[in-house]
Amino acid sequence: MNIYKHDLKTNIKPFIFWTIGLAFLIIVGMTKFLGFSGSSGSEMTAILDKIPKVVMMVFGMADVDILSVGGFYSVLENYVIICTIIYAIILGSNAVARESIDKTYEFIFTKPRTRFNIISTKILASFTYLIVFCILNVFISFTAFSVLDINNTIGKEMILFAIANTLVGILFFTLSIFLAATAKKSEKGISISFKIFLITYIGSIFYDVFEWPSFIKVLIPFKYFGAVDLLASKIDIVFVALSLVLSGVFLVLAFRAFEKRDLMAI
Repeated sequence: MNIYKHDLKTNIKPFIFWTIGLAFLIIVGMTKFLGFSGSSGSEMTAILDKIPKVVMMVFGMADVDILSVGGFYSVLENYVIICTIIYAIILGSNAVARESIDKTYEFIFTKPRTRFNIISTKILASFTYLIVFCILNVFISFTAFSVLDINNTIGKEMILFAIANTLVGILFFTLSIFLAATAKKSEKGISISFKIFLITYIGSIFYDVFEWPSFIKVLIPFKYFGAVDLLASKIDIVFVALSLVLSGVFLVLAFRAFEKRDLMAI
């Protein structure tokens, strides 16, 4: 429990930073929506028609009506999921790699506790911050609608977006743990995690541009939960299950790899 409390204390400042960024993104974004909704619909449509479709895809605006509150919110959530994944990678990687990077592993891993106990406690502390961050996404969103006096007709959909973001965030969280535990150098594991994030994000854009077969979505977590489906109050149970199963597999493999890891060789 002391390790858990210590890691919570260590990660509190980054958490505050990320939370402030999340609040700024959502509140400022919805403030921008007030400007959009106050403009002439035909005027905004004319502007949007001039933007290349590829650019619209990059910013998550290709398949939704951003002049509607739901469509605009989905664009914001496109940025939120990027923030969630980056934060999840940092949390997951640090849960495993911080001690080797800070050169404190000789101290903590000589404690009268098993490796499994230590690493699982550190992962739990990081996971706590990830879940709280995802919950705050919903809380801040509802608060922004209330403060800005925006008629909230998408309450259920907002919760579904948060669930989708949480599932994808957990997937990258466990993937980063697995890579940090298996890489010979912890820094390399973190680097690979971010490369996979970048590749899958670019892949999600190519998926729409080239209209790839639907089975390829399995390799692209960004496409597991589409904005159009979520705005229609639908969430694909297959990808919910796939996200959870993959997360579980990554976590089990990470524990096994860490048990066999030669800490003196780090």
